[in-house]
Amino acid sequence: MRDLDWNTAIAAGGWDARSATVLAVATNGDVGAAIIDTNGDGADIDLDWYVRVDGDWQPGSSGNISEAGSAESFDGLAQWGRTTPGQTIEIEHQGNRHTLTATDTGWWLFVTANQA
Repeated sequence: MRDLDWNTAIAAGGWDARSATVLAVATNGDVGAAIIDTNGDGADIDLDWYVRVDGDWQPGSSGNISEAGSAESFDGLAQWGRTTPGQTIEIEHQGNRHTLTATDTGWWLFVTANQA
């Protein structure tokens, strides 16, 4: 079983590793998401969804995002934002507080799986 890390997000998402850059990755059980700079110039930022099937991460939907927001897929909910690299962020989801740390790119990402 492989973790959804930056390299796996590029490979599973079908991105060209020579130009695409992962800005943040988050998982919750078998649901994950990654924020991808699709061509490395900061102009086209996507949120990609992934689902782990038989230990491998499979790509789901993908779409362009702004610097802060939230999105829901069939499998989960994601919240993201951009701040100073390394800054601690607190968010609230369903009455629970979660502490996140922005990556060295300044992006943070929170993912939760939908309840079956």
